[in-house]
Amino acid sequence: DGRAPAGAFRLLRAFGYDPRPPAGTSLPYRQVDDGWRCVDDPASRRYNQVLDARDVAVDWTSAEEMRRDDDLYRRLIEVDHNHASHGDDEAAPRPGGGSCIFLHVWRDADGVTAGCTAMPLADLEDLIGWLRPGAIYVLLPATERAALAAAWHLPAS
Repeated sequence: DGRAPAGAFRLLRAFGYDPRPPAGTSLPYRQVDDGWRCVDDPASRRYNQVLDARDVAVDWTSAEEMRRDDDLYRRLIEVDHNHASHGDDEAAPRPGGGSCIFLHVWRDADGVTAGCTAMPLADLEDLIGWLRPGAIYVLLPATERAALAAAWHLPAS
């Protein structure tokens, strides 16, 4: 539907073009190059997986390139949305349930995404350095956050 998922999610891994992660990073970090993809083909066994396509048998017809010419993925964070859980086949991603959901670099302040959350590179690098593995984070549109702020005792900013 072109909208970012809202809810409570783990943020799994950080990726980037640079060999080193931002300062303070404790999330798993992986440098990506031209061989890396995020599979968005619901018919693939590897649906909603970020992987090095050179290491697996390709069974998909559609996948996002993780090293893009526009640098939107210069740094990114993988959101645990519609993923398999701990290798349990019954918890496999639901085809069409959304794939390749990231926090990534924005084009500009007025740009939109196809379902991700985007921000300036400096803010994203600060965030990557602040996040902790295994923690649960809430991702909400600003209007939803404002509606829940009092009930959830959220800070003003």
